[in-house]
Amino acid sequence: MAFTPPRFMRRLPILLLCFLLPISAPCARPDDAEKGRVHLEELASTLSSGVLAAGLNSLAVADFLTPDGRNTDLTWYVSGKLSDALRKNFPGPTGPAFYSRSVLSDPKITVEEMNSPEALTRIGSVWGVVAIITGTVEVSADKYIVKATVRNVTNGSIVVAGFQDLPHVRVLDLLLPEGIDQNGAGAKTVGADAVVAPRCVYCPLPGYSAEARAAKIQTAKITLMVTVSVQGQAIKVALTKHRGFGFEEIAIEGVSEWKFSPAMQNGKPVAVEVPVEVEFRLLRT
Repeated sequence: MAFTPPRFMRRLPILLLCFLLPISAPCARPDDAEKGRVHLEELASTLSSGVLAAGLNSLAVADFLTPDGRNTDLTWYVSGKLSDALRKNFPGPTGPAFYSRSVLSDPKITVEEMNSPEALTRIGSVWGVVAIITGTVEVSADKYIVKATVRNVTNGSIVVAGFQDLPHVRVLDLLLPEGIDQNGAGAKTVGADAVVAPRCVYCPLPGYSAEARAAKIQTAKITLMVTVSVQGQAIKVALTKHRGFGFEEIAIEGVSEWKFSPAMQNGKPVAVEVPVEVEFRLLRT
């Protein structure tokens, strides 16, 4: 898959089309693609048990924060993976109603709102839920610590809390502010100073999210800012905007596996930051 921008353009997205037919699965990832993925079923099980025991009938997951109260691509991604795990535990229609973050007006919540019963009541009313799951993601040298709390929005009380440790895996490390490799901080711009764009030489197509299928979304386009190292690997990924319905998560996971021939400058490989456009298209027959 070539990535060659016209001379008059400094940047051009790498385009990936994912065609998924109902009778086959050409975009499905191989079985070993689950290696290194983020699984939060253990934490989801703890929270689900508390929700059921408390008799709550509706809930949603807010965007998680860092311990000092910041929203980052990493905390957003982790809260999405917990949301996916919880959705499986509340498939409906007999149990509590689980509201996807994709249908919320704005899943962000501040530390002040998190600790204010009045703010929680207001947000719960806007979202149409009686319980909100908030959380943090802490980064240490050897693991990520994910903490989550279910709060009753009618009075701000804590229904259940839990945590789960995650190992350092590539897809999470790519979303750190510094990425995987600190050398990417000096990434160059394609088209400037004779920098020739990288080419994607191994670009497995991503799958199509179950949430998007259920919502019958036919197309989506996700743009990621990807730093490609001199070795031709993605070493940092940043989101440009959120489309929802699991598309960003799948795009990030897919790009984390890509292999590139590195960008070149005067015959030498260099690190570059390039926009990578991943387009999903669900075709009917």
